[in-house]
Amino acid sequence: MSAVERVLSNLDALPTLSPIATRLLSLAGDDRTDIKEIITLIESDPSLSARVLRLSRRGELGLGKRVGTLRHAVLLLGLDAIRASALSVCVYDLFERIGYETDTRLAGEGGLDAPPFDRIGFWRHSLGVASAAEQMVKAHPSLKLSDDEAFTAGLLHDLGRIALDAVLPRVVAKACRLAELRQTDSAPIEREILGLDHHLAGKRLAERWGLPESIVNVIWLHSQAMEAVPDVPHRALVGVVSVARLLCRSLHIGFSGDFGDPPHLGTEARSASLNPAKVEAIAPTLHEQVAERARAIGLADDTSPSLLLESITRANRRLAGLNESLSRKGRAGERAEKTLLAIEVWHKLAGAGMDTAETLDLIRRCSPESIGVDVVGAVVRDFEAWRAVEYEPTKDSTQEFCIEDPARTAWLDQMAQSDRRAAPAPVWLSRILQRTEASILGLADGHTILVLDRAPDPEAPISRILAAWRLALAWARQSETSRALGEKLADANRLLGEARVRHARDESMRRLGEMTAGAAHEMNNPLMVISGRAQMLASRLRGTPDESLAKSIMEAGRDLSDLVTSLHVIARPPASQPRTVPVLTVLQGAVDRAAERCGAEGTPELVVENGLTARIDDELLSLALSELIANAMLAPEATKTTVRAGIERADGRLLLHVEDNGAGMSPRALEHAFDPFFSERPAGRRRGLGLTRAQSWVRAMGGEIVLATLLPRGTRATIALPPEAKVGGLGVESIAA
Repeated sequence: MSAVERVLSNLDALPTLSPIATRLLSLAGDDRTDIKEIITLIESDPSLSARVLRLSRRGELGLGKRVGTLRHAVLLLGLDAIRASALSVCVYDLFERIGYETDTRLAGEGGLDAPPFDRIGFWRHSLGVASAAEQMVKAHPSLKLSDDEAFTAGLLHDLGRIALDAVLPRVVAKACRLAELRQTDSAPIEREILGLDHHLAGKRLAERWGLPESIVNVIWLHSQAMEAVPDVPHRALVGVVSVARLLCRSLHIGFSGDFGDPPHLGTEARSASLNPAKVEAIAPTLHEQVAERARAIGLADDTSPSLLLESITRANRRLAGLNESLSRKGRAGERAEKTLLAIEVWHKLAGAGMDTAETLDLIRRCSPESIGVDVVGAVVRDFEAWRAVEYEPTKDSTQEFCIEDPARTAWLDQMAQSDRRAAPAPVWLSRILQRTEASILGLADGHTILVLDRAPDPEAPISRILAAWRLALAWARQSETSRALGEKLADANRLLGEARVRHARDESMRRLGEMTAGAAHEMNNPLMVISGRAQMLASRLRGTPDESLAKSIMEAGRDLSDLVTSLHVIARPPASQPRTVPVLTVLQGAVDRAAERCGAEGTPELVVENGLTARIDDELLSLALSELIANAMLAPEATKTTVRAGIERADGRLLLHVEDNGAGMSPRALEHAFDPFFSERPAGRRRGLGLTRAQSWVRAMGGEIVLATLLPRGTRATIALPPEAKVGGLGVESIAA
């Protein structure tokens, strides 16, 4: 059941009108009603009879005390007047009884949190509206309305307000208190709290009681602008009661429950087809009429002067409330101006390129002027990790602490989503930041919690400056994320480019392997025939001038056979067979091979970590190193070659560097160095397959070769093998091979 349905069900549970009032309503609507029956019905309750008689005496008719009996009153005033008086007394008696029961129950429950609803003031106000509406109808015969009906409608126009007080006294007291504090009418606050207002509550109760449609419409539609009132049959009566209510509010008669600025009386009177001058002419005698009616109904033994004095008191209280409201609004305006100035200063200082740390530091520097407290730290989430930042009070430095406990990070996740006032910091966070007293304030961005030296002023309008901070932090975080994504994208593009190059090279090698396999198959037999016949020819021509020609044929066959073998190695390198060996031994073997092949003078310098061993295929690594060392020894203008071996501390890879101090490699040579048959050296010296073979051997071990030109001169070739190749090593040893 919704809140509105619960309230309406409570209203339905209220007692109905007394049997006398109910019978009066039904008899009054019947043209065949016997007046004697009406009189007998009222006289059955002596108390009601006496009070109806007092309420029906109207000095302005010139009858005064001459109306001595109910029969006389009915004959002179009419059935409508008697019905209105009886209905007024019955409704008042009913709610007085309910109010007494409510007060008794609340006293047993500890009372109210706010000042109780002023029932006596409410009934005075209702009597004032009833009397004013009655006089307005009399002064405007063109409206063709019954003055008795106007009196009853005015008396019951706020029936819903007293009904809500009967079923929900605490809510009504709170709504009236909030309306007074905000200097507004109570209906919007009732809708905010309950989902319905006293207009709808009164309409529901009036329909349940079977009150006339005219009174139901007045209860439901009064106090609206006339242009907003629908075209109902009793629209004119609604306008009369609304203007009568405005007149009573302007005279501060009783308690209306509304504190907003009322509309202009003259304007509303004209909208209701009333003469403003005639409306204002009612005011001088209205206090006296209300006092007389209040005495008649049993409300209080009021006199006209005392009622006037009470109205003046209410007017002064209303003026004091307005002054307090203006003062409160003035303070709020000053705070708003200060906030706007703080936001203006913030936007001048905040730069578009600031990161999260810079933004937090600016928040720290601006917080004393912006929110009136110091930001002494922050708890920030970077991706999935939380870290606490403590600002040093005397210098522009910080200390950071990681927070990894799952329970604490879950609490931080929840707190960072909140946008409420500062709360005391938990003990563990105060201990981390070394603050015995600290407050925390979530920025509702899911990433940031500010640590304050104390809670800010509860009335300070800090929501706007917090929104500016939240926006700046979100912008900084987005910039950092975009920058990181850009870097990742660049890395991904680089890796993609390298993968494409490797794929193209691997595809070339695959095709080359297919070609060399086919070529070897097709050339094997011719090469064997050529080689065999050349050997036979050389033996027969031994000692003759043509022997050298036969040997040239043999060498050419061997070269061609070696070329096919090299292409086989490039296309299908042998599988790696690792074993644990001293790295120095592998380097020395590679140097021997290079020196034997190129015959160059000078011995390379070996620099190896002392005792370094590795689990590698020493044969493949020695072959690959020998190619690199031979290239370095034969480099143009090179006079020194150095071979270094060690462990990369960052990732544990085994690195082997071959460096020379020659002229270096051109950009074209660096780009095509591993291409088969590429060489910038003079034609005829080498085939350009050395680096290609070396790369194939190193890749068979899971590594890679990287070439780089050194400054101011020289070339470095680096073999990088995966971390599992490293076994151990300590210190550095320099050895001349």
